[in-house]
Amino acid sequence: MKPLKLTMQAFGPYANKQEVDFTKLGQKTMFVVSGATGAGKTTIFDGISFAIYGKASGDDRIGNDLRSQFAQDTTLTEVSLLFELRGKQYLIVRSPQQEKKKTRGEGTTTQGAKAELFEIGETEVLLASNVREVDEKINEIMKIDCQQFRQIMMIPQGEFRKLLVSDSKDKEKILQKLFHTENYKNIEEKLKDTANQLKKQVDKSILERKTFISRIQGEGNEKLKELMNADFVNVAELLEELTKLVKEDETSLQAQAVTIATKEDHRQLVQKEIHQAKELIEQLETKEKLFLQKEQLEAQLPTIEKQVEAIQLANRAMILQQYEQQCIEVDRQVLAKQQELNTAEGLNQSLKSILNEKQEILQLEEQKASEREACQKEISRLQNLENEVLSFSTLEKEVKKLSASIEKTKANKISFDHKLTILEEKLQTVNKEKEAIHEAKLQQADISMKLANEQRMLEKVSELLKNKRQLITLEKLYTQSEDDRDDIEEDLSEKNDQLEEILQAWSKGQAGILAKQLKNEDPCPVCGSQHHPNMALMPEGMPTEEKMKKIQKEVKELEHKKQQIDAAYYEAKSKFETHMDRVIALADEVNELLPYQLRSLYALEELEEHFQSQCKNMAQELKNLEETVKRTEKLEEELQALTAEKTHLSDLLRKTNEEHELNYTTFVEKRRDLTRLSETLPENMRDEAAYRDTLIAVEEKLKSMKRTLRIAEQSVNNTIQKIASNEGSISSLQKVVTELLSRQTNLHDAFKNKLDKLGFLSVEHYRQVKIPEFEIKKLEANVQAYREELRSVTDRYQDLVLRLETAQKPNMEKLNEKLQLICDEIEQLQARRNSLYHKVKTNIGIHEAIVNINSQMAESEEKYKTVGELADIASGRNTYRVTFERYVLAAFLDQILLAANGRLNKMTNGRYQLQRKTERSKGNAQSGLELLAFDQYTGSSRHVKTLSGGESFKASLSLALGLADIVQSYAGGVSMETMFIDEGFGTLDPESLENAIETLIEIQSTGRLVGVISHVPELKERIDARFEVTASQAGSSVKYYGNTISM
Repeated sequence: MKPLKLTMQAFGPYANKQEVDFTKLGQKTMFVVSGATGAGKTTIFDGISFAIYGKASGDDRIGNDLRSQFAQDTTLTEVSLLFELRGKQYLIVRSPQQEKKKTRGEGTTTQGAKAELFEIGETEVLLASNVREVDEKINEIMKIDCQQFRQIMMIPQGEFRKLLVSDSKDKEKILQKLFHTENYKNIEEKLKDTANQLKKQVDKSILERKTFISRIQGEGNEKLKELMNADFVNVAELLEELTKLVKEDETSLQAQAVTIATKEDHRQLVQKEIHQAKELIEQLETKEKLFLQKEQLEAQLPTIEKQVEAIQLANRAMILQQYEQQCIEVDRQVLAKQQELNTAEGLNQSLKSILNEKQEILQLEEQKASEREACQKEISRLQNLENEVLSFSTLEKEVKKLSASIEKTKANKISFDHKLTILEEKLQTVNKEKEAIHEAKLQQADISMKLANEQRMLEKVSELLKNKRQLITLEKLYTQSEDDRDDIEEDLSEKNDQLEEILQAWSKGQAGILAKQLKNEDPCPVCGSQHHPNMALMPEGMPTEEKMKKIQKEVKELEHKKQQIDAAYYEAKSKFETHMDRVIALADEVNELLPYQLRSLYALEELEEHFQSQCKNMAQELKNLEETVKRTEKLEEELQALTAEKTHLSDLLRKTNEEHELNYTTFVEKRRDLTRLSETLPENMRDEAAYRDTLIAVEEKLKSMKRTLRIAEQSVNNTIQKIASNEGSISSLQKVVTELLSRQTNLHDAFKNKLDKLGFLSVEHYRQVKIPEFEIKKLEANVQAYREELRSVTDRYQDLVLRLETAQKPNMEKLNEKLQLICDEIEQLQARRNSLYHKVKTNIGIHEAIVNINSQMAESEEKYKTVGELADIASGRNTYRVTFERYVLAAFLDQILLAANGRLNKMTNGRYQLQRKTERSKGNAQSGLELLAFDQYTGSSRHVKTLSGGESFKASLSLALGLADIVQSYAGGVSMETMFIDEGFGTLDPESLENAIETLIEIQSTGRLVGVISHVPELKERIDARFEVTASQAGSSVKYYGNTISM
């Protein structure tokens, strides 16, 4: 991928549309981006990364934060990039999700993220039109994701040093993203899950088997109980014993079944005997009961005979009852009609008395004719006054209403005038506040820019102060390690001198020791002579071999201790020098930002407090201004509301004046008409209600008098009619009573004659024997039932006497005791058999379950033996504590180091080589991916964290370039035409800087376009193409400079 033209609008520090035209580079393949801190150099790389992937070049900058604070509210954030890839040109345009001003009304609305991708040829072809489609198409075209892009094409600040100094765990995460080794991790997890599952199956089976064993019923087999209670259960032997026990119990079950069957047969015989005895006892008891019942029935015979006699008398009385009923009915009719006749005669006397009273009342009402005529005349007079009364009442109400309206409109005029005065004052206040908010907005922009600068200064000063404190600590460690080094060198020198003296004395004494061992005729092991005329003597004070070995051991221990102290010394020195370089670089950055030169680091605390105070004050001032500015929208709404209210009140005041004039004119006219009516209308008739009450009272009086006369006339007529009707009823009743008396005499004579014929002594005798018909039938049924029951009982009793003549009552108690004894024996046998049957069934089920579990366990254990070992190896439980995925990542890292060391060798003049630490880390720490730097000067390796700032940069740059080569080789089809580097060349000395530039030149010689962000003057001098970024209060701008200095 090769960028051709980058256009940014309202992006980062770039407020307006800013174009970075890379085509101006022409044939140049290296350029530098320079400018003041915070001007927006890195934002150029952010723009390229955001255009392609929708993300900035660093993790600490996200899309929403990239909008320019310098831009106007109406200017939308947008980035476009024209680039060339594999001979084709593409244009990509992106804008993040952002707030924009509403086209109508006040406030803002959220605009979603947008993206478009075009292929630029003879015509412009749209390839994708939304964020999702563009992201998919970009990944297809670029063939790498954003993370890989950062590692192999765009190396942001601090990003590529992470891979160098990170531990194995962090490095694993970085390499995982680059080489997509998730499948290897998945294999680890799959093996681990499978092994855990198999182990759980085995553990579960063991627990189940243990549970089944504990449920074995081993009564009767002591050996089986011992096996069950053993700490380690011999399952095979236990199953064998369990089988024996089951067979023994099954034999016992068969024997018990035979015994129970015999007992059951005996019980059935006894039960049959008891049944026969019960039947005999029941028959004997029945015979006794029938005898008693027969005696009781025979004792009831006199009563039954009396009931037969009563039935005969009652049947004769039934014949006489109809005559009696006729007599009773005629007596009732005579009595009733005589009472009606007496009532009618009394009523006739009362009606005649009432008629006399009503005739007197009618005469009085007829005498009131003149009074009724006077009421009629008064009604006519009042009706003639109705129109005048209604007009007076209406005019009076209208005059009162108009008077109230005049007073109301007058009060409204005063109120509206007062409200308009208050509104004018409020409008003046709001307009003044609006002007103050406009001033606050201007101050807000100025203070925001100042606060950003102060915060950058505070950040740099705080970082420098922090590093200064760390440097003091490192200096103490460095000084201490230097003192320790001097002490150990002095101790080692003394011990070496002592060893040298002992070795010399030992060497000199060897001849004496040899001579002491020689004998005549024995050849000398040195010269071979068999004669020894002048043998060497043993010197005095010669050291022993034990003493010599002790001193040699002490020297070796001191040398080993010196190596450790030297390593600690070099590490402390390296850290101190690296941190010193870092502090100097930070101090240079601070001096570039400060308006004056920082002379001493001891003033940093005061400087930090100064900037903290400045930032705090500015932030508070900015917060106060923001609170003021927030009132803008509310103030506009308030102004509109006040203006609208003023217009509304003015309209109301005009309408109120018009209404007041109209009401006053109408009031004068109505009041004049009311005065005229008051002069002609009586005072008591001026009120409509009083008039209506008077008219109604007279009308009601006339109606009442007429109604009373009419009622009196109707009452007299009705009474006369009632008297005539009642006299007719009296005549009819007298005839009926005469006829009923004659019939009464005849019926009573017929009843007396029939009574005598039926043989009753008197009426009282008849009434004593008379009973209802249903009771007669009841008595007849009772007599018949008695006769049938007596015959049945007598027949059954005589039959049982004949059949049981020789029978004796059996002894049931003995028979029941005999049966209970047999039942108890059977119940006990059955309980023992059931218990034994349950025991056999349980033990058989347990035997089968244990056999099945053993089979399943054997299969699971065989699988676990293989899978468990593989899971342990893959998950890092091996000699080197390296997981399967990390083993693969280590292979990738070795390839990266091979590519990186070629460049590092050149940049360090052959001094350093990067190595992967293969030794296992202490404890349970993860290992296998940490890096060491092999120093040719010392011939030893040390951790890359101990490298100085410049050395660390060279190692990081080499590692990043090597990583880019390897990632490209694995990301097939990736075009590596461009590389952007945003990192600290300022930490390098002149020679190292020269070597780094030579390395970059080698990269560009391969056809890559190399872009570098740096403050280093040498880079500006060596690289003849430069984009200069300049910051201002209105936002940053970019300008291209192409100088003529040859590389």
